[in-house]
Amino acid sequence: MKADRRRGIVALAAVAVTACSPPAPGGNDAVTERPAARPSAKSAPSTSAALPDTDDRVTSTERSSNSADAAGRVAGATIADKNAQESGGQDVAAAVAVTQAYFSAINRGDYRTAWHLWERDGAASGMSAADFAASFAKFVDYRADIGTPGRVDSGAGQRYVTVPVSVAATLRDGRPATLKGDVVLHRTAAIDGATAAQQRWHIYQSNLRPRPD
Repeated sequence: MKADRRRGIVALAAVAVTACSPPAPGGNDAVTERPAARPSAKSAPSTSAALPDTDDRVTSTERSSNSADAAGRVAGATIADKNAQESGGQDVAAAVAVTQAYFSAINRGDYRTAWHLWERDGAASGMSAADFAASFAKFVDYRADIGTPGRVDSGAGQRYVTVPVSVAATLRDGRPATLKGDVVLHRTAAIDGATAAQQRWHIYQSNLRPRPD
């Protein structure tokens, strides 16, 4: 009986050992490993992919902005230059208009109007209104040919322009007379303290002299 019991115990121990032992490699009872899942073709891109550097993008934007600003400044400068040229042309035209008005007034005998076109309300002519009128009373005809004016000279808030003039006149005794020279006009720029009258063109000086025919 004891011998049979020992054989039974040995048999049970053998079965237990066999059950606890790992399956033999390649055996029929071996558990088949599941293949690793392959990534789907539609998987989202890895978050570790390189992205454009934020600093680089800002720098690029700033470069574009700076380029646009520079172009704007150049365009602005060009427009300003053009406006300055147009303004200068208008300024010269205004000076020429005053010169024409001056000689037209003399030719029609309106000497007081001509005298007031001198600076300081006529005083810059160096004559009184009466003396000015007497200096032209010897002419019965006084026609001026206005030449091409020079550039406006600017400085210290002052403006000057020179206008060449040629006059074909007739004296009261019938003799012709020719005068040639320059008329210089002056005005004050639009600066603080300048009056409206000072900002208008007036005759500053004239060197018209008789010339032989």
